[in-house]
Amino acid sequence: MSSTSAQRSSVTTCLNKSPSQQNLHHGDKLLIPNSYDGSRLVSEDSMKSAILILVVSLAALSTGCGSSSARMLESVTATPASADAQNFPNGTVQFTPTGIFNKAPTSVTPLPSCSAHGATGSCVTAWSTSPNTIATIDQNGLAQCVPGQSGTATIQVAVSGDGALMGVAKLTCP
Repeated sequence: MSSTSAQRSSVTTCLNKSPSQQNLHHGDKLLIPNSYDGSRLVSEDSMKSAILILVVSLAALSTGCGSSSARMLESVTATPASADAQNFPNGTVQFTPTGIFNKAPTSVTPLPSCSAHGATGSCVTAWSTSPNTIATIDQNGLAQCVPGQSGTATIQVAVSGDGALMGVAKLTCP
C-alpha cells in the first residue's frame, strides 16, 4: 500500500469517528480522499449562519409574545352599563359581561359562564343584584325588576379565581 493510500485510509477512518475520538489538534493537516463527497463537512460560514439562527430563535422563545407573566383578568364590565327596565320588552334586560385582560386578546365578550361546556380560564361563576329586593338576575345575566318594587339595583358578577362580587352595571326599576 502506498504512503498516500495509507494516509487516505487513515483520514476515512478518522472522519467516521466522533469528534472526541478523532484526536485532532490545532494545526493538524487533514487529507480528504478523492472519493469523499464532503457531506459530513460544514463550512465556517454555514456554521456561523446556523449559530445565528439558533441564537435568534432562542431569544424569540425566551421572550414569547411579550413577557413571561401570565395573562390575567383585570376587570369586568357589562353591557348595558346602565338600563331602565321600562325601556326593555317585558322589563327584562340581558346583561353581557366583558372581561378586560392584561394581555391580548385584552377584551373578551361575552366572558363565558363557568357552567358553559368547555369553559376554561376566567369565567363567570355567578350573577347577583343588590339589593335583591328590587331586581333579580339569573345565571345567564337576564335581569328583571321584582313586581311592585322601584329603585336602582347594582348588577354584580363573580368571576372564577377572584371570589368577590364586582358591581358592573345598574338597573333602574320604575
